[in-house]
Amino acid sequence: MTMLGSLVLVAWHLGIPSLIRILPNDSVVAYNTALCFLWMGAGLYAVAAKRPWLTTVSGVLVLVLSSLTLGEYLFGLDLGIDQALMRDDIEAYVMFPGRMALATTIAFLLSSLGLLWMNRDALGTAVSPRRAGVVALTGTVVVVLGVMTILLFLTGMQVSYGWGKLDRSMAMPTAVGFVMLGVGLVSWSWQQSRVVRASEIYGLPFVVVAGGLTVTLLLWQALVVQAHRGLETIIASTVAHVESEIRARMEARMLTLARMAARQERWAALSQEDWIADAESIMRDFPGFQAIAWIDSTLHVRWIAPLDGNEALVGREITAEPQRRTLFETVRETRAAAVSGTINLVQGGRGFVMYLPISGGGNFAGVVSGGFHAEVLFAAILQEIAPGYALVVMNAHEELYQRVSAGEDLEAEWGQTTKIEFAGTQWQVRVWPLPTTLARQHSRVTNWALGLGLLVTALFSIVVALAQERHVRARTMELTSQELFRENARRQEAETAVRTLNMELDRRVREQTAALTRANDDLRQLAYVSAHDLQEPVRMVSTYTQLLARRYQGQLDEEADRIISQTVAGTTRMQSLLTDVLAYLQLNIGEHDRSAVSCEEILATVLSDLHPEITATSAVITHDPLPTVQGSGRHLALVFRHLIENALTFCQAASPRVHVWAQQRGETWVVAVRDHGIGIEPRYAERIFLMFERLHPQADYPGTGMGLTLCKKIVERHGGEMWVESQFGEGATFYFTIPLLSMSRIALG
Repeated sequence: MTMLGSLVLVAWHLGIPSLIRILPNDSVVAYNTALCFLWMGAGLYAVAAKRPWLTTVSGVLVLVLSSLTLGEYLFGLDLGIDQALMRDDIEAYVMFPGRMALATTIAFLLSSLGLLWMNRDALGTAVSPRRAGVVALTGTVVVVLGVMTILLFLTGMQVSYGWGKLDRSMAMPTAVGFVMLGVGLVSWSWQQSRVVRASEIYGLPFVVVAGGLTVTLLLWQALVVQAHRGLETIIASTVAHVESEIRARMEARMLTLARMAARQERWAALSQEDWIADAESIMRDFPGFQAIAWIDSTLHVRWIAPLDGNEALVGREITAEPQRRTLFETVRETRAAAVSGTINLVQGGRGFVMYLPISGGGNFAGVVSGGFHAEVLFAAILQEIAPGYALVVMNAHEELYQRVSAGEDLEAEWGQTTKIEFAGTQWQVRVWPLPTTLARQHSRVTNWALGLGLLVTALFSIVVALAQERHVRARTMELTSQELFRENARRQEAETAVRTLNMELDRRVREQTAALTRANDDLRQLAYVSAHDLQEPVRMVSTYTQLLARRYQGQLDEEADRIISQTVAGTTRMQSLLTDVLAYLQLNIGEHDRSAVSCEEILATVLSDLHPEITATSAVITHDPLPTVQGSGRHLALVFRHLIENALTFCQAASPRVHVWAQQRGETWVVAVRDHGIGIEPRYAERIFLMFERLHPQADYPGTGMGLTLCKKIVERHGGEMWVESQFGEGATFYFTIPLLSMSRIALG
């Protein structure tokens, strides 16, 4: 490619046409084309030499030049780049001298993109299947463009490859260069495929599609142009036929007038009646005549047919009409027939006259004049000629006749014009096919070829995709089998090690579990014994302290009374705390403790036990119907008791109000206890359920801090959960859930 570009550039500068246009019927290799080949060759060398900067510069130069040229084609511009470096005097007759062919421009645009994509490898970017596929795609399209140009040139259809009238075709050396360039791009992609494995080039079906579509479109375009040429040949034949018919029929009319002139020369005693009868017979046989007259040598009209309506013309001199007089003088001098240009006819309308000389005894005796109404004449001549075609007959720029029923928009594309020289005048006849004629002449071969090409391309791409998928699967299965074999060996080793570790772990877990169980039992026993054994000493201290208080109250000083009072309160609180701890430690709800219990009855029992406190605080406790559940009655009673006691304790009104209700949600019962007490800040919603946790001083609100802890543990042992919703100063609602068991049935008391 570098040599090709350099050789053509040198030929341009030295003026060697044989190196610019190698074949006689071929296009020239444009200067910009040679320049792009030189840059592309340098870019490919830079890729191989790992010089990314040179690759980038070369690719960008080709991309910019091809993009600007493509823009000129698409938008009808002339940016002055076609002959900026070298003037093209060899093909100065073409539409765009010095400009690369459109196909050449597209090929260079794709090649530059492929070169820039390849440059990522020179920059050190890892090779990917997608990148190799894109380069292969561009290379395939470039190769197909070059090969198809060569094939179409060899079959004599290279002009078709120039896309009709849009531009010239790609030159043969250019096509060869693109084949080499495309092969280079595909070769690079194939070489990279060895690194990433050919089976991973996922764009291979797209490469096949691109190549197939390019071939299909090029062949389709060639067939379309050939069909277009065939239609142009048919139209040209029709134009020739129309011309021959007009000429033949006008010559027939001229011959009849010539016979009249000859008869008048031979028979000097020809009567006017016979002459007029002869003229009227001619007018009947040859439509288009408006009048036939004898004009003598003095330019006066002697006889005329038809006489009706033309009486005023008999004896009239024609010198008043310069065109008729000039035509008469021409016939007098040449003694040959002549036809005028378009004139105004005496009888009305536009037409022309034909003069045939009369020579009597060698002397000029005047002319036989035939006047023709142009529109009537050509309508009669062309009535049955070229059906399915539009016809227009003109003289200079004046339209004499037209036969256009439809298809005026087809005139610019398909119209052909011929000139008819006849007896000193000239007519232009323009002919083009009507839509119905085009439809009849249109060949479906092009559409079938396009459809068949697309179908073959689609099927072949599917076959390639399936084959590639099969290859990928086979390769994947092979690699997977190898990996599975290695993995199986590693897994067996790992299983052996895991079994050993599991055995050791099981042994250690059993040992640790047994140790933890013993420690937990010992700790629970110690806590229980400690709490149980501490009750007696605390009870004794409390008893004797209360005895001291009763016996010596007021006999000692105030400090002693205060100490005795605090000691009594402390021992009482200690007793309550030990009682709650023992209750917590003894909490163990088993299946044998559960039975169907009515929450209504449990709540009634709790309210009966708390009757003194309720009366003392003037509390109002209400409830909705409560369900029968499966659980431990005495433990659920503790939950209700603690929640109601808390509602009575942490109240802020003279008459506390408490409401209890229950609601079924899915597979659980949700029981709620709502009070209107002092409330709880949301940030303490979890903290209040901790053991010994209190939010208020003992002096303000007495208690051990174990009530809610005990309630939550009871609910959790029943398989439920417990939480609180509250705002400080707005009361609190405690919720707990009890699951519906399969052996229980929902019942409201």
